[in-house]
Amino acid sequence: MMACSNGIILALLQILHNTDENSNKLEENVLIDIFFLLENLSRFSISPQEIRYTCQLFHRNSLFKKQLLEFLIKSAKHDDPDVQSKHDDPDVQCTSSCFDLQQANSGIILPTIRRWSSLSTAHHFSFHCWLKLNHEVHSYPFEGRRQIYSFYSDSMGLEAFVRSSSLFVSISDHHELVYIELNDCNDLIDGCWHSLTIVHKAQRPSLFGSAFQTAQLCHLTIYIDGLIRKEIKDFKYISFPN
Repeated sequence: MMACSNGIILALLQILHNTDENSNKLEENVLIDIFFLLENLSRFSISPQEIRYTCQLFHRNSLFKKQLLEFLIKSAKHDDPDVQSKHDDPDVQCTSSCFDLQQANSGIILPTIRRWSSLSTAHHFSFHCWLKLNHEVHSYPFEGRRQIYSFYSDSMGLEAFVRSSSLFVSISDHHELVYIELNDCNDLIDGCWHSLTIVHKAQRPSLFGSAFQTAQLCHLTIYIDGLIRKEIKDFKYISFPN
């Protein structure tokens, strides 16, 4: 805890940033040690500033994209030895705390989005979580639809949900709703914990194409357990006001 409070995590991230900026390559064993420290320290404590800095590194065409994503996943997992010791089976996945959402109206309610940020200040939307879905789909009375997130304001927003063995990601505004279906996601409903990351990276229109482009586009990437499962370069994005 002392190392976390003294800013060691941020200092390690700054080393990675300086290495990336100056195109200086760290020795492999040094890089391994840095991420080993990051993963272990973050399990005790990690601040919003450090998470934000990690995401910024990830989006800057960093040399360490894979390691940074693994760092976020492992730090979020946090295997609690006290909880694990209560189970005889060492392969049983445990977690020290979670939201148990069992009912059709269960969820986490956030304040209404009163105003979407402009494109000049918000280039991306990223969602990351660990989830464990009951594999007994037929036990759900609400047609098997499991909502992951739904952010809407004035008929405009983003949504993701699981239905049967498919993951749906959608974007809607005042004009239309566009969605993508990721089939064969049986691994998400096997009753085990999985990491899910959905990234919308807005595309800036070119000077030539801006006069003809009527909709804002983004690069959509879906990760499951740290692996890319779907990439779409020209997916619809929210049309931010100027």
